[in-house]
Parts: sequence; structure tokens; C-alpha cells
Amino acid sequence: MDFDHRGNTCDPRSVPMEEGGPGSPYSDENAILEQAQILKTDGSLEQLQQLIEESRSFAATLSKVKASKMLKKLVDIYLELDSSSDAAFQICKDCVAWAASQNRIFLKKSLEVR
Repeated sequence: MDFDHRGNTCDPRSVPMEEGGPGSPYSDENAILEQAQILKTDGSLEQLQQLIEESRSFAATLSKVKASKMLKKLVDIYLELDSSSDAAFQICKDCVAWAASQNRIFLKKSLEVR
């Protein structure tokens, strides 16, 4: 049985995890962004596009601010490699549609600018 600083029993799963700890959303978010940087370095556009699409389901579990930050970074990384093709336009369009469906207006507006 675990106890808090007052001597009361507590569930260890209810204690907030430190930023970046194992199992923390921060570690998953950072891992996705690190993977995107690796794919950017390799020039793997198709895999980067797939990472963006797959990370949307994870982003739905994050707060709106964190999800916006992560998805904007992912789109920016993709656009650094390829900003003029139809695929780049489609990625932005898909992310805008996802943001609208998730009622994430700030993200939708910032992606529409791109």
C-alpha cells in the first residue's frame, strides 16, 4: 500500500508523471517528433506522410495545445522537404479536415495558413 506525504493511502497511478518519464505522453510526443526528424534527414517523404497520418489518432488523446504543437511541427518538417507537390497540399488539407472534425479550431486556422 502506498501513502502520500500526509500519510493517506493513494493509488500510484493517480500521481502525475514527470515530464518525459516512461509512459508519459511527453515521451510519446517527443518520440514521434524525433522519428520525423530522422525521416526528414533520410528524405523519406512517404514514411513521413504515413507518420503524420498515424500520429493523428495519438494527437486526439492529447490536449488541444499539445496536439496542435505536435501536428504543426510534423507538417512543417514535411513542408521543409516538399512544399510544392500535390502530396504536400493533400497532407495540409487532410490535417485541416481532421482538426475541424476534432473541433480544434486553432490548429485548423494555423494549418490553413500553410
